Amino acid sequence: TQERKMPVTISYTDNQEFVADSVQEDIVVDSVIQKIAIEQEVAADLLDEGKVEEAQTILYGSIRMGAAISPAALKKRGLEMKDYGSRLGSQSSEDLGNGTSINEVRKSLKESSFKAKNQQD
Repeated sequence: TQERKMPVTISYTDNQEFVADSVQEDIVVDSVIQKIAIEQEVAADLLDEGKVEEAQTILYGSIRMGAAISPAALKKRGLEMKDYGSRLGSQSSEDLGNGTSINEVRKSLKESSFKAKNQQD
């Protein structure tokens, strides 16, 4: 166990220009990428359990979260938002029944999540 103490300065303002200038984009992007990676793992686990609609809902949320940051910032880190939710939603019940398409999406989710968590290209 390690412990680190640091002073933190917090200030409040209504000045939106000051707020915008203070945002550290790299930190925001990294935070969103990590949140998306966690949600992708949850969605993959739901697919393993056969809960396709719940996984789809989580993936749509991830896509919306990813849309809040610039695609260029994601791409710079070797990541792109893939529309997994739509891919699941567009599958016929026959395709979902044989599991092939779901397995492909699940594998892709796991791979993308691993890359994001480890910041690998």
